[in-house]
Amino acid sequence: MDWQWFSSRCSFDSHESAWQSCLYTAGATPAMTLDNPVIEDGTTLIDALRANIQHVIVIVEENHSMDNLFGASLLLTDGFPIGWNLPGFTWPAPFRQSGLTPTPAPLHCAPDPLHQLQLYQAWHGGAMDRFTTSGTQTMQYYPDATHPLYTWLAQNFAVADRNFAPILSGTWPNRLFLYCGTNAGSLQTGTPPNNVTCAQNIFALADSSSSMPTSSIVEWTTAHLTNPSVPDSNWWDFQEGALGWNTHSPYYVPYATFTSQLTNDTLPQLVFLDMGDGYDEHPNHGITRGESLLHDVLTAVRDSPAWSSTVVFITYDEGGGYFDHVAPPPACAADPSATDPAGMPGFNTRYGFRVPLIVVSPWVASAGTVSRNVHSHTSIDRFIETFLNVGAMTSRDANSDAFLDVFDFRSTHAPVSPPSSSFPDPTNTTTYTMQSSCP
Repeated sequence: MDWQWFSSRCSFDSHESAWQSCLYTAGATPAMTLDNPVIEDGTTLIDALRANIQHVIVIVEENHSMDNLFGASLLLTDGFPIGWNLPGFTWPAPFRQSGLTPTPAPLHCAPDPLHQLQLYQAWHGGAMDRFTTSGTQTMQYYPDATHPLYTWLAQNFAVADRNFAPILSGTWPNRLFLYCGTNAGSLQTGTPPNNVTCAQNIFALADSSSSMPTSSIVEWTTAHLTNPSVPDSNWWDFQEGALGWNTHSPYYVPYATFTSQLTNDTLPQLVFLDMGDGYDEHPNHGITRGESLLHDVLTAVRDSPAWSSTVVFITYDEGGGYFDHVAPPPACAADPSATDPAGMPGFNTRYGFRVPLIVVSPWVASAGTVSRNVHSHTSIDRFIETFLNVGAMTSRDANSDAFLDVFDFRSTHAPVSPPSSSFPDPTNTTTYTMQSSCP
């Protein structure tokens, strides 16, 4: 990659000041809100994206912060301080809280910290010093060796160093941001209001696009497809109501259908993959089972006709109460008329804590690309909207970047590819043990 191109990929979008001012509103097109330079022979960056990408797969795991998963990593990301692993090191604030400092997490059955509105309290006006009020386990981290696939993917594709959850709360409001560009008034998981409705959602946008007639949510298990009273049905009922779907929506397809679509080259252009209970890495499930399934998913994509035209985003819905040292920046209100909860000023205009995000595609700029720009779930939305050539759902995604800094769509780009043999298989490592259940 030549230096001029490398410099341009690392520069900030000229619209950044407009994003920070929340200038753009729902309906704003990508051409209005994103830089779109000519990259070669009269072809613009966005035109090249649309010419080379035919499928977007989004995989959202559960409840791990950036420092929890990659804080101790040797990757070129903003993690623990230099020298943290040397004898006699003194942890500075905010890595030292209530007498506790980062310690390795158990591989399996890690305790589940509190992670709803407690996250707003942990932020503490930017001091980032009240994580331990959610439990002592909040200071735990995973060394690279305990997640070999994630480490390898970050080294060989792209990782985001400033990817923030959308809001300082739990699963429901954060996942709604991904689907709708807003939390639609949802404050935390499992508490009122439980009957929110999104004015728009990414699936409806996809199906209204002339270039994108189909999309799906892939279910790892078929339990919800056949029995709406499964343990996760409260989430599914909430999600379906928010999206305006009926139970057993045709958007849901089983995992076997997904793999068949890959083999037969009939994959929808937009796929959200739900890893399912036990494989979603939500504490206390551990991360090894999630990695093992992700290995199988990526192998299936790599071996399919879709690989050369696919982007896979792998991220986490929220940090799960685990410590992260980077204070989240301000964010645009998805609904400018929304009011903050009592005693929580700025709740609707602040990102949540950093969560890992890995981009897997032969079109990433180079192996080991690290993006330093501010991203969030709505950045994934903005990439999808750019891919589909549709307008923003809310002012939040309208004022988001689109991860364009991690790609190189020029014809001279040598595609980044995994080894022909396999992705690293976490089940082949000495640290791997498949736990069947936790207490």
